[in-house]
Amino acid sequence: MEIPIGSGGPTAADGVLAIASDDSWAHVYRSVKEMLEEHDIGTHSDHHGGMEFFDLTGRRLAPVLSPAWELRDLVPTGYQAGACELVQRLHAVVRHAEAYVRRHPDQVHPAGAAPGVVLASFPQLLGKSLAEAVELIRLSTTADNTHSAGWFHNTLHAAGWNHD
Repeated sequence: MEIPIGSGGPTAADGVLAIASDDSWAHVYRSVKEMLEEHDIGTHSDHHGGMEFFDLTGRRLAPVLSPAWELRDLVPTGYQAGACELVQRLHAVVRHAEAYVRRHPDQVHPAGAAPGVVLASFPQLLGKSLAEAVELIRLSTTADNTHSAGWFHNTLHAAGWNHD
């Protein structure tokens, strides 16, 4: 089943996939502008590590920094990641969140959900196209065009990522 990008989601030309270098976190933004409007995309804490950026076709985006080393823009590079490579990395992000829930079931149960219910709500990405995987991640981390929603998004925060 092909999930079209564009029905409320980012376009392949404008959207940005931000992913932790260790595949522990990912977020899809509609545009570089939307990403830069965030108060913190997860870079202000020491424990977050490096981040990588791609457009939604898999082309790596390089950061443009201000003289004070603040992120000001992203520009396309010549590196094109394979679709399978990025889907595998997004799958690793989901597995990271699942492992956290299994190690810390008490973190989700007090909120009223059994770990099995939470895990069943996480996106299933294997066998999906890059466009489908990106859209599933986007839908799992946003609601009504806001920046927090769902167990998957909140588990990524519980596992150590925050917007500060």
